[in-house]
Amino acid sequence: MVGGGLANNMANKEQTASYKSQSRQSALMKTGDSSAKDFGTEGNISEQTGTSIFDPVLCELVYRWFNVNGGSILDPFAGGSVRGVVASYLGYAYTGIDLSQAQIEANREQAEAIGVNPTWIVGDSKNIKELAQGEYDLIFSCPPYYDLEVYSDDPNDLSTASDYEAFISGYSQIISDAVSMLKDNRFACFVVGDIRDKKGFYHNFVSDTIKAFQDAGALLYNEAILVTSVGSLPVRAGRPFVSGRKLGKTHQNILIFYKGDPDKIKEIFPAEIEAGLDIDTDRVEIKISAKMARLSFAGCSLDYIKNVCHARCCEKSTGGIIVTIHPNEQDVIEGLGGVVKDGLLQPDNSTNKCPFKLDNLCSLHNTNDKPFGCIASPFTLNKNGTLIVRNRYRLLKCYDDGDKIPAYKAFRASLDLILGAEEAERVCQLLDDGEGDITAYITRDNYNMLIENDEIKHQDTNSEMIANEGNTTT
Repeated sequence: MVGGGLANNMANKEQTASYKSQSRQSALMKTGDSSAKDFGTEGNISEQTGTSIFDPVLCELVYRWFNVNGGSILDPFAGGSVRGVVASYLGYAYTGIDLSQAQIEANREQAEAIGVNPTWIVGDSKNIKELAQGEYDLIFSCPPYYDLEVYSDDPNDLSTASDYEAFISGYSQIISDAVSMLKDNRFACFVVGDIRDKKGFYHNFVSDTIKAFQDAGALLYNEAILVTSVGSLPVRAGRPFVSGRKLGKTHQNILIFYKGDPDKIKEIFPAEIEAGLDIDTDRVEIKISAKMARLSFAGCSLDYIKNVCHARCCEKSTGGIIVTIHPNEQDVIEGLGGVVKDGLLQPDNSTNKCPFKLDNLCSLHNTNDKPFGCIASPFTLNKNGTLIVRNRYRLLKCYDDGDKIPAYKAFRASLDLILGAEEAERVCQLLDDGEGDITAYITRDNYNMLIENDEIKHQDTNSEMIANEGNTTT
């Protein structure tokens, strides 16, 4: 199975080009003249956002379970590279269609780097019969969720449809045309999730998808649930539940359709399926940005912290603090007297600073109670799975100050925590030797902690943005 190597690569490195909503798209466009791109941080989860990344292990399972050996795959809503790369890697002939020239070019670049050759076509899937002529053994896609993710300002883009009814009309026509290109006695798989309208009611998108396939002649045969981002759900669900009693959602529906006579399945599809027991589920492959690791900082000595920088790395430029407390750390922090709300440590009422800061030093320093987010704070993973220095650290007093030592030495304790002491030592030695970007491995627990902590920070950033937008007058 590809899960231990290629799958982790794909989950971490898929390049995308979309926006969560039109208002968020406009907000993101304001960052265009920043230096984020120069440092490879434009995908920093905590500072900006992108589209969702497709699960590569799910790709492999669908291909092996619901396609014939070496079969062809049609993807009407290609988006990122994962489905195409995994298909080509496993020996399937993949054809994906997407409106975005930039997205397709990014996909091709990644496929070339990996050494595979899927086919991506730039075009509108409303013309799928002309763009991808022929018959196919499997339809596999993850469609746009109406306006939940706005992929472009192209009027042909379904995510920009004038209303949900117009979206479903165009969506159903694409499904109908795709199913007409599916060979008889073959499967189709769509990964979908329901979406809310502006008043908070569900559109029933899953049922509309099922109806579109059934109207096209492919009937619902299997359904499964894909669970996503469970660890941060309590944090993500907090505000929506309090304000509108909306339950947190942490799954998508995997819908499997069949066109033809199900009695033919045992004749057409392989009786034996490779179990793929070689997956290393405990470690995730990431990349270390050598350029970022060599940025200069003052060393975090107690003297420098107390007398020069005053430990402002945990403070917001607008006042208050930005310290994430992962759900599995909350009981400990609250037991020490801290107050945690929506995954964030609340500042002391009298000082508006961290309640554990005494004389500009952290009273939890060098103890087992110091939160993961505090120790790991200088580094984050961008959307391509690359460990980088956070943008805001280059705005701190310690940047290019004092002894001017490289980040991987200045923040060695952070690397020891994130990578583990042995892996951190290996990475630092390679950086000492002048190596470029480095492949490294971290535990899945630490990987999830980094992602989930940044989701908490990202939610806090979004809340401030919404509040600011609400206070804006024109």
